[in-house]
Amino acid sequence: MECNRDEAERAKEIAEKKFLANDVAGAKKFAIKARSLYPRIDGISQLLATIDVFIYADNKINGEVDWYGVLGVNPLDTEDVIRKSFRKLVLMLHPDKNNASGANGAFLLVSEAWELLSDKTKRSAYDRITSLHRSQHNVQPQCASTTAAPPPAPAQNGFHNSTEGSEKKVPQDNCKKKTASNDSSKPPYGPPPSRNKQSAVPHPLTNKNQLMPLVLHLMNINPTQFLLRLINIIEVLLHVMNINPTQFLLRLINTIEVLLHFFIPQREIVHFYSIS
Repeated sequence: MECNRDEAERAKEIAEKKFLANDVAGAKKFAIKARSLYPRIDGISQLLATIDVFIYADNKINGEVDWYGVLGVNPLDTEDVIRKSFRKLVLMLHPDKNNASGANGAFLLVSEAWELLSDKTKRSAYDRITSLHRSQHNVQPQCASTTAAPPPAPAQNGFHNSTEGSEKKVPQDNCKKKTASNDSSKPPYGPPPSRNKQSAVPHPLTNKNQLMPLVLHLMNINPTQFLLRLINIIEVLLHVMNINPTQFLLRLINTIEVLLHFFIPQREIVHFYSIS
């Protein structure tokens, strides 16, 4: 590791120059490179913390500074968690202990973030503004893992943020996924069927076209044989009663017409003859 120390020092110097030139993304890149080359390089943690504060300060949420990101916490964190993160950053960024470029400005931003988030009234008003923006853009708070989660991209400079140097864990209870089982806006079952809705399958006794086949089926009679027997019976009756078949048919038709006029409206009779 000692062989990389000189290269790490050069990477740190480049990071400081880029930071002073307002190239926050480039400063972050070289600061991480310096730490990876030589983790024990002097002041690298303070430099990374300073850069992170300015990255989150540039990230606007509905026109407001991302004060939670400045302190390296989650909007769902408790006041105790926020206080611990604030104290850690104060010790790291205090100008008396941090000689990194921009340390004084980062310290002031951290102090301003704590002043707002430690006041319940101000925090509540701030949450209403930012939560409305998150809901409109479907932004969900990220669950914590063993490594730091990547922060959202800043709105002004377009650089990607990072929470390295200020890792945090969020209680898993704060990250609840909305599923169909806990969605109270939808009923668990479909609407009950209407009682007034008629069944799609008609009852056989209500269908005149199916009544006779049903009777024949229940009596176990072949329809063809039934018709033949019926014709034979009519012929026998006509012969016994000494009635001419032609006259019988004419009288039967007249009788049917009288019954139709008596029991059925005139419009249905006309419809019947038009069909026939």
